[in-house]
Amino acid sequence: MLSRVVLCVILLFTVAFSVQAQEKDVEIVAQLRFNLWVQSSPQGMQTTGAGVAKKKERYQGSFFLKNGEKLTEVSYRQGRRTGEVTYKGGEECVLYKKGAEDVPLVELCKFRLPKSGKYLVLLRTSGTAKDPVFKPILIPHDKSHLKKGRVLFVNYTNLKLGLVLDAKRKLALQPNAMKSLLLKDAKAAGVHIEMHTKAKGDKEWQVVESKGYSINHESKSACILYQEKKGGPVKMKFFTGL
Repeated sequence: MLSRVVLCVILLFTVAFSVQAQEKDVEIVAQLRFNLWVQSSPQGMQTTGAGVAKKKERYQGSFFLKNGEKLTEVSYRQGRRTGEVTYKGGEECVLYKKGAEDVPLVELCKFRLPKSGKYLVLLRTSGTAKDPVFKPILIPHDKSHLKKGRVLFVNYTNLKLGLVLDAKRKLALQPNAMKSLLLKDAKAAGVHIEMHTKAKGDKEWQVVESKGYSINHESKSACILYQEKKGGPVKMKFFTGL
């Protein structure tokens, strides 16, 4: 009897280990394009609200993408989207930059791919043009999500958010959800967005961001809502010309 129990336990552990190993071995196959976002560039330039940038810098160079066991060099230039790079590997995608002679490569940033597919990786820049720091934001880049004349709103937080466009149109976004919205005024030079949140126990929505952005109606646009860290303030970034 005891030997049967021991055998059953061993079998259960074997199955559990096998399932876990399969989950870890899942390979992602993705087509990636990278696009630098510099706050002072006209590509989604903030025109009103707190934090409008004044200083302009030109960012260009290259980084390395860890692609399985290989490294793929990707050249970037401010205001231009990179060519498509096919990625094969795990869910965590890592970018590197050149280091000193004794340390050839240094980790630049990393992001997680939820599944196989096409993605646009928006690299928010800080630091200097010669030594940039990248913070990646990932958005789907297939035709069902990004379309010309529309804005894709992506909520990367665990909060329900409310948006008001040009003081008229209202949009509710559930946690970790996205919605595409057609811009009605195709001649408008920009769009103004208010972001609202409501904490537990509050009866009224509170305005946490109110900013205006330039917009290119002949291209694709996206508005990303995110938190730098869990529980932190919700931030809003707008991109156009994608």
